[in-house]
Amino acid sequence: MPLFDRIAAFLMSQTELVDVQSAPAPSVGQVLTASSPTQAFWNLPAGGTNPFIASAQATSVVTTSLAGDVLLTGMTLAPGAGNFMAWFSVQTQNSNAANSNRFTIYVGGVAVAVSSRSIRVPATASNSEASIVVYLPGVLALQAIEVRWSVSGGTGTVTNRCLNVMRTA
Repeated sequence: MPLFDRIAAFLMSQTELVDVQSAPAPSVGQVLTASSPTQAFWNLPAGGTNPFIASAQATSVVTTSLAGDVLLTGMTLAPGAGNFMAWFSVQTQNSNAANSNRFTIYVGGVAVAVSSRSIRVPATASNSEASIVVYLPGVLALQAIEVRWSVSGGTGTVTNRCLNVMRTA
């Protein structure tokens, strides 16, 4: 039996067959949208973005000499309630190779214990990269997901950085 015989041309609703074979192939981030009780097409959700992914990116230079966690400029998201996977990456350096820079993900102002990462930049390197991947269950509607950072000494510098969260349930 040829492969095209096994491809669904219609979806079954409670009362009707919905034609999906007339719709062109989707683009990244598009969802299937009903245009009538029997027709559907691929479309970007309202706002033109994927409702399951939120992203913050920044390239401005930020420095700190503080030993206590401070908000990393541009690294705050408020994706709403749900369970999320979070990915954070950063390019960083410190004025003294004996010291380290530490990055931690916070939810609703509380540090996520398993998310803290420290990085020491070797004296011969101008920049190092750090990354964090962590599951964040039970985020409430008004809670922000943010990255804070600190240094063990010297002056820490951050340049390129991004925080991405994806709703999982």
